[in-house]
Amino acid sequence: MLHGAQRVARGAIAASAVAGQAQLALVNGSVGIIAVRAGRPQVVLNMTVNAARRITRIEIVADPARLRRLRLAVLPD
Repeated sequence: MLHGAQRVARGAIAASAVAGQAQLALVNGSVGIIAVRAGRPQVVLNMTVNAARRITRIEIVADPARLRRLRLAVLPD
């Protein structure tokens, strides 16, 4: 998990490299975004949403070992 403005900004820039392949998804049962390249997840943004429907946390997952442990389901357009 990234903490601090500079580290989060660097993570967001890295995630933007695959933004063109991004799709809405369920990530471990919660709303998120998944970027797939060549049929494999490359980056997952796992979001925490509060009762007021506001995003309070975004976790960027790009480590292949961690990606394999996630339960992912791409949502229809």
